[in-house]
Amino acid sequence: MAIRRDIVSIDQNVMNSIAGNKPKEHEISVQKDFNSIDKSIKVLRANSIVDKKLIDDIEKSIANLKQQNGQIYKFIDKGDNKSAEQLVITEGSGYYQVYVESVNNSRTIYEDEMSRGIRFDKEIENTTSTAMINFTIICVASILAGIFICIYIKKSLKKTIEEIEIAVNKMAVGDYNINIEYESKDELGYLSYSMRKMTSKTKDIINDIVRVLGEVALGNI
Repeated sequence: MAIRRDIVSIDQNVMNSIAGNKPKEHEISVQKDFNSIDKSIKVLRANSIVDKKLIDDIEKSIANLKQQNGQIYKFIDKGDNKSAEQLVITEGSGYYQVYVESVNNSRTIYEDEMSRGIRFDKEIENTTSTAMINFTIICVASILAGIFICIYIKKSLKKTIEEIEIAVNKMAVGDYNINIEYESKDELGYLSYSMRKMTSKTKDIINDIVRVLGEVALGNI
């Protein structure tokens, strides 16, 4: 939109120069407008989302507008404002054609920028929505996984504690044939290991005593 504004400003300053209203000052303003357009085109070229062909088109039409502007001010410098005016207002003249072309090209670039900007915003919105959905899914999956792990751990611990309880009850009545399957490096794992080791040694001692008593009963002292 800045380029179009500068193009319109150029035309207004040219008309003021032709009208004899401080032409030199308006000529300086025209040059400033052209410089502003050049800067805007450089910015557009640095912007990767703008169609490069559209930039080439506006750059070409502005170059032609500069040429026609030079012709107009040659007439003005000679005092031939009438010929300068005809170049500006006559439909189909070189100036008239490149002016209209430049305005149309600037409008096309603006519309292209707006269209690409809207699409870009839409893509960002869709990407953000997708990211939020994925984040929500991950959070829910993590929570469910945590719940399942807790349930699994609870069941595992409950089974181990029940095995230890059964083993203790058996040992209380002299039954050392116990089976504790739980193995781990945590406290319950160490307790299970100690109980297995204790019952194994106790069984060995009892078996030895039984064997010795049997020998004694047979008179083998």
